[in-house]
Amino acid sequence: MTYFWFSHYILFLIIAITTATGNVGLRTQQGIIYGRQTQHSIEYLGIQYAKVARWKPPMDLASKMFPNFSLQATSFGPCCPQPKTDTYIPDQDEQCLYLNIYKPIVPSNHSLLPVFVWIHGGAHKIGCSSQSIPLIYNGTNMIANSPTDQPVIIITINYRLGVLADMFLKELIEENPEWPTAGNYMYLDMLSALRWIKKNIHDYGGDPSNVSLFGQSSGGLSVTDLGAVKGSTDLYRTAISQSGLSSPGTYTSYYSTNDALNCSNSVVQRLNCTNEDKQKVLSCIRNSSIEDIFTIYGDRYTKPIIDNYFFPLYPPLAIQNGQYNNISLIMGNNDYDLTVCLDYPDMNYTQAIELISQSIEKKWIPSIVDYYHLQNCSSN
Repeated sequence: MTYFWFSHYILFLIIAITTATGNVGLRTQQGIIYGRQTQHSIEYLGIQYAKVARWKPPMDLASKMFPNFSLQATSFGPCCPQPKTDTYIPDQDEQCLYLNIYKPIVPSNHSLLPVFVWIHGGAHKIGCSSQSIPLIYNGTNMIANSPTDQPVIIITINYRLGVLADMFLKELIEENPEWPTAGNYMYLDMLSALRWIKKNIHDYGGDPSNVSLFGQSSGGLSVTDLGAVKGSTDLYRTAISQSGLSSPGTYTSYYSTNDALNCSNSVVQRLNCTNEDKQKVLSCIRNSSIEDIFTIYGDRYTKPIIDNYFFPLYPPLAIQNGQYNNISLIMGNNDYDLTVCLDYPDMNYTQAIELISQSIEKKWIPSIVDYYHLQNCSSN
């Protein structure tokens, strides 16, 4: 009994010391976590929710103890590897599956808070929860600008990107009989993060039964798609898709298995990893440098793969067929989203319709023509 009280006294002393220096200690089922307090929130940054091996499903850490039973969660974890862009991306590493929790400052006896999980955009190819200076995916800013009588917890996550997210090879499919598919690793990562949240967010004052997803662009596509994939049931109850593109007719947002195989096989060939021995193929691609892989991957799109296993149906069809999660789904578009990418090429009416037809089913084109009054345009 003496040891019990002594250990709790030491624990209290540690928490008191860290609080005095701006850090905040919290006892959780994974161990003691030390966050940092701001004017509006307590931030727990850089919590690893899963380990990753290249082109394999993530290995959950939701039930694992923190190393040495404690975690200094006062700085972000590394971002996932990605091509170079003009966006500031901090340090990158393949072990990049981290999440960040932003909790509003509320009385200790406050009821459990709703949880909002942000999925960043970037075409499933670039982006990070800690990208840009100043930080753009800042949960504390959202809390500071939210109604004080409706506090929520904000969580941001990292997930695999680019060729590390959508490699789809016969060799990968045959590697693990318990997971007879490949690709869609970004969605497997997101589900792993949601399992961590469901298991642990109660310790942070969050309600595991009241989790909402929200995301923009490919993040918006993701939160829509997750309602149609294997293993997503009961992990969240609301999805908010902002400019997510996953609406009837946008088949070009996805790969078929044939398209995915062709794209991935071309990467293998250009890495000089082609071999009749599938183990040698896997060893070669997994030992290739990140720089070589992304150089060869180039500018091609990263897309979810309708593989008939993890991803059985194109999401709008899943909704229509009643094979979609029983959740609340809000879909819309942000003002001026992607207009920064437009170059407004010179073209006539006929050419414009042909361009639209490349990404939208023809049956939807009359509605687009009517909505944007394109019928008033001359053929020139």
